[in-house]
Amino acid sequence: MLKDKFFSIKEQTTEDETSKFVVKLNKEHKIYEGHFPNMPVVPGVCTLQMIKECVEGVVGKKLRYTNIANCKFSAMIVPTQVEEVEISATMQTDENGLTVKATVKSTEASYLTLKAILTEIA
Repeated sequence: MLKDKFFSIKEQTTEDETSKFVVKLNKEHKIYEGHFPNMPVVPGVCTLQMIKECVEGVVGKKLRYTNIANCKFSAMIVPTQVEEVEISATMQTDENGLTVKATVKSTEASYLTLKAILTEIA
């Protein structure tokens, strides 16, 4: 949905249960015209969608959030100041679905920490 338009994955590594992605933001995307014209900021929902789409690429399935136990936005991502962010996602499957613990950060700041359950879309 957003991949290859709003953001692109420049690099991906996976070790054990953790995948890391270097994500390049498209600072020219139309979303920023409304969020916000003179000071573009990545919408929080788009940050959650980027995490989900990265995880979907690893597991090879379409997913949806079914529970967000913890989600903390600690800073705004300003695409005119930060072109790339690193998404780190640790994934474990259990009876509830896929538990994901994720962070979004750059060399400048930490933007988000998340603990959520995602399930496959039937």
